[in-house]
Amino acid sequence: MQVDITAAGAELVVETIRRRDELLAEMLREVDYTEDELATLREASALMRRVVER
Repeated sequence: MQVDITAAGAELVVETIRRRDELLAEMLREVDYTEDELATLREASALMRRVVER
């Protein structure tokens, strides 16, 4: 059985991702990270993107 996403469903996914990213960015701005911590976050982000893109 195959399920297809509707245009409304696709828009909902895009909006949910946008809101999630906005919230995460806001949360990250509230903390004073060191350069090493920022580098770790960038590396972790790249790894997580690889997981999602599989």
